[in-house]
Amino acid sequence: MALNGTGAFSPLSPEYPFITGTTILATDMNAILEDLAVALSTALYADGQALATADIDMNNHKILQLTTGTLAGDATNVLQVFTSPTFTDATVAGTTFDITATGDITVGGTTLTVDTTNTDLTGTIVNVATQAPGNNTTLVASTAFVAAAAFSASVPAQTGNAGKLVNTDGTNASWDSKINSSVVRLADGTDVTKLVAFDVSGITTGTTRTITQPDASYTPVGTTLTQTITNKTITIADNAFTVQDNSDATKQAVLQLSGITTGNTRTITLEDNDITLDTPNRKWLATYTISNDAALDIETELDGTYDTYLIQVSGLKPSTDARILYLRGKFAGAYVSATNDYSYYTQISTSNSSSFTAVASGTSGSSYVYLGANLGNASGERADFDILLKDITSTDPKLGKCIGTGRDNNGYTIQMDSSFSFNKTTPLQGIRLLMDLGNLSTGEVRVYGLRSTL
Repeated sequence: MALNGTGAFSPLSPEYPFITGTTILATDMNAILEDLAVALSTALYADGQALATADIDMNNHKILQLTTGTLAGDATNVLQVFTSPTFTDATVAGTTFDITATGDITVGGTTLTVDTTNTDLTGTIVNVATQAPGNNTTLVASTAFVAAAAFSASVPAQTGNAGKLVNTDGTNASWDSKINSSVVRLADGTDVTKLVAFDVSGITTGTTRTITQPDASYTPVGTTLTQTITNKTITIADNAFTVQDNSDATKQAVLQLSGITTGNTRTITLEDNDITLDTPNRKWLATYTISNDAALDIETELDGTYDTYLIQVSGLKPSTDARILYLRGKFAGAYVSATNDYSYYTQISTSNSSSFTAVASGTSGSSYVYLGANLGNASGERADFDILLKDITSTDPKLGKCIGTGRDNNGYTIQMDSSFSFNKTTPLQGIRLLMDLGNLSTGEVRVYGLRSTL
């Protein structure tokens, strides 16, 4: 190897290539000679015959006995720099001088006159370093330092500060685009003790909040003030809107809109009357229109929300004449039709008879509920009746009632009166209306929910 990069030369390792009693190889000898040649070629010599090819790091050591430099590229020693310097056409901006001699000094083209009495300098001093703000010592101050420390009728350094305000830290003034809201107040033009302060402490760090002024004069709304608000369109979440009693604020009411179908807007219209709002004991839930259907199933509305359900049927006609109307119930996901699933007692009378015709399920029960017979489909022949269902989620057999009127296939007025039960202990999930033969031709069915308690 040659030099190791830090100026050291070491023979080959781990051992010298020349061993006593062995033949010296030319390749080993030549390699050592070439390393020596490289090492000698990179050395600096006392007689100056070799030139430096890179910067030389003195490793915190001095260059001793250095003569005074004379040419532009010569090094200078301490004597000529700090004891008897001579500068000719040289730029020495930012250099500090300790002047002890009498005479004039030219710096940067400006003549400085030395007064041996008090060592004052007359002339213009240029390129003086700017002092730190707050430095009140006897150092020479630059114009930049003066501009930062004080201002007069003609404020300096205004370039780039358009629209800014003069701010002070109590010692130094500067331009600033912000004002300290905890210090600055808006004062009344007549009585300066009337003040307004802006509190911005609630804003998240690093966030700028914008207050947009509308094109109008107005009085701000206060959260705790008694004010009348007009000409406002208010959109608010129902859980953020609470109405309180004017005397007792613990008496409150809220609006709950979760029952409205997505995308719908419901309008509450008040009549020209004083009213008291209350939970309705009857609510219309749905309307079904019959149009030549094999059966009508009512399921969605029978969810147990209400104590009693009322099903009103109007203008029901069968597709064929003189038919019997049946009713079945849905339990555990299916409409049941076993012979013991239903019990009923139905009375039917017509206007040409003074007695009732009774139809009963019998002790063994039935696979359906018998609601009416001889229903006609001619013009004017129809059935109108109401079905009541109560406690449909109870574990007891479910009871029902059907009562109505109409005209049969002979044009006689008929009366329908049925009492029935579903012989099941699981919740009733729906009811089905159907004929013994053929379809349901026409009719309208409205479903209501009834409450027995407030």
